[in-house]
Amino acid sequence: MDALHRVLFLLSGNISTTPRAKKVLEYLEHKGICVDLVMFSRGENWKHLDKDYLSRHNVSWVYLPFSRKDDYIIWVLSTGLHKLSGQIKYANNTLQAIASSKANSIFFLKRNVLKAHDYDLVIGFSSMLWPAYEMAKKLNVPFSFDMEDYHPLENIYHADKESEIRRRERLLTDLLPKAAFVTYAAPMIKAKSDELLSVNGVTTKYSEVINNTFNASDFNFAPCSDAKVQFVWFSQTISYERGLEQILPALNHYAAEIHLTIIGNLDPKFYDDILKPYDKIITIKPAMAQSDLHIELGRYDIGLSTEQSHQANDNGNRDLCLTNKIFSYLLAGLYIFATNTPAQNEFIESHLGSGTVSGQSTDEMLPVIKKIIDSIDSIRQEKSVRFENARKYGWEAEQNKLTELIRSL
Repeated sequence: MDALHRVLFLLSGNISTTPRAKKVLEYLEHKGICVDLVMFSRGENWKHLDKDYLSRHNVSWVYLPFSRKDDYIIWVLSTGLHKLSGQIKYANNTLQAIASSKANSIFFLKRNVLKAHDYDLVIGFSSMLWPAYEMAKKLNVPFSFDMEDYHPLENIYHADKESEIRRRERLLTDLLPKAAFVTYAAPMIKAKSDELLSVNGVTTKYSEVINNTFNASDFNFAPCSDAKVQFVWFSQTISYERGLEQILPALNHYAAEIHLTIIGNLDPKFYDDILKPYDKIITIKPAMAQSDLHIELGRYDIGLSTEQSHQANDNGNRDLCLTNKIFSYLLAGLYIFATNTPAQNEFIESHLGSGTVSGQSTDEMLPVIKKIIDSIDSIRQEKSVRFENARKYGWEAEQNKLTELIRSL
């Protein structure tokens, strides 16, 4: 295809909380492509951020209702359909998709309210594989799908986890080969998906890893000369199962020599349960706009990426993922402290000099932190080298992969 003119963009969450989707949306806008965005209403706070973001972009958008407050009748019907379809043993892909995701159930009920235009492509993000396929079939256009996580192992709340894993694997096996192209957020997510398809004798037409990176130009180099080693950790939400429970006792062991800044929306209960005893070594800052965060990160020495392999409702997805934060630290020139998930191990090994790897327990973290403290002079001296080396990993270069995939249409 020589050029895209109009794209239907399906997102199962909020655009303001999905940096990866924002980058693709802005890429399309920059190319002069009209974008119609469909997303789900998941809370007034996020809707406010969505509207603020979208007001600065030339994008048409619509919400589908997700909560009972948004549309009680749709909530009741979609909940019942979601549960009922999961009890049908030999279901087609439509029922499998509805059983697997509440968002798919809502989309099934509301799909006819979406206005049909002369689209050139349907893009599905997050869990929107089946909706992207359905809309593309209805509109007689190609579709693509982006996998930021390995969905068969992600957020499984069903009582029968094995059945849900098989259901999601079947959807990937049946629908990914039908996509014009598939993009993956990490090498191990692609490898796991390729393995699943290969076992079932199918493959994707075109696929590529597009890393969760950002514009290198958004980051500024800033030397750090504080008396204490400055650690930083950020997330949209400061809460449980993000590795803070393990790293804080280890950092506290060296309280006289370190300080940790935590950035994000604070869960008050998490503060009371976990953070409060460490008030003397931490500073908590509210969530920032992405542009402000990227500048803020330059002030620190060490970026913490404390992923934990074993989390509730996660069956191995975290082992395969690379988060936004690890690329943000890389581009800011920080020295990365990464826990030893397979994906993070591979990342540190393939980006020589970018950081170090630790085990995931407090006891395993202690000697790694001690080594960082002992080496802080050289870590600071090499920050400018890390910063310059990271320029080639920015979104400015990474987006070229998307350009090539669109040319394949």
